[in-house]
Amino acid sequence: PKDTELSADARRVAERITSLTRAGVKVSYRASESQAKGLNLFDAVSSGTIEAVFSSPIYWGDKSRAFDFLAGVPFGPTGDEFLTWYHQGGGEALVDALFRRYNIKGVLCGLAGPVAGSLFSAPVNFLSDLRNKSIAATGLSALVLKRAGAQIVTKTRPEVMRSLRDGTLFGSVPSRPLTLDQDFLSTSANHLYFPGWFKQVSPYFLMIHLRDWSGLSKTGQTRVRTVCNENIVNSFARSEGTQFKRLKKMINQGADIREWPAEIVASLKAIWTKEAQRLARNDRDFRRLWSSLKTFRRDHKIWKELGYL
Repeated sequence: PKDTELSADARRVAERITSLTRAGVKVSYRASESQAKGLNLFDAVSSGTIEAVFSSPIYWGDKSRAFDFLAGVPFGPTGDEFLTWYHQGGGEALVDALFRRYNIKGVLCGLAGPVAGSLFSAPVNFLSDLRNKSIAATGLSALVLKRAGAQIVTKTRPEVMRSLRDGTLFGSVPSRPLTLDQDFLSTSANHLYFPGWFKQVSPYFLMIHLRDWSGLSKTGQTRVRTVCNENIVNSFARSEGTQFKRLKKMINQGADIREWPAEIVASLKAIWTKEAQRLARNDRDFRRLWSSLKTFRRDHKIWKELGYL
């Protein structure tokens, strides 16, 4: 949808590919009319009805839990760690194989840092405070919260705002970086919890139908990758560079900034560990990605402990 930062990145990528490739490739930007209509874009690009989509994998979890994985893993890697795994730890080959089964070339094309914290209408001091509460969530975070006893609902941003305002929704766990504004904070849900345990990084992909990707010259493909690499740097730097300003704005607008109690974090992490094991047993694609990332993080942790202050 036009009013999201994701849309701004999509427009920028389209313009940069067109200008860089000149006569080679022209990309026309078209925003979906609504988030709900945007959910159908995976099938559209998979079938070749449209040539390309710029989006978050969070919307394609019904195809495979591996796409939920690519959208951001609970208690998962930070942006620099994700990029290192993707480019040096074998992640790119696994992701490429996943997309190809759907006739899609998936090019990593954007990255944002941690999602702003969970928003609730009342303080959450114990895990039991989430039980039987209606919470808007998607992806892997929804699985964790459901196991914790919450009642999970799926809603678009406008629907979340209406439900928070009328009191039918206890809280919301955003699926992508969220800029809280006065509309959100005018509701009773002004308790904002950090850190965002449900995802420390939000990757975005440019998904191109294989027929169209294969039809590009090697130079054309390289230029598309170049634009996406540039956008990864820009989007990640913008995400990290604007967070403190946003945080101050949230506080000035009435947000009650809180830190998750350590006991709750430990409980949620234990739930996620069991959920990840269950998903790995039932979804081959998730298992491959999860196993690869776990192995990489285990080894990379040693280097981080030795190499960084």
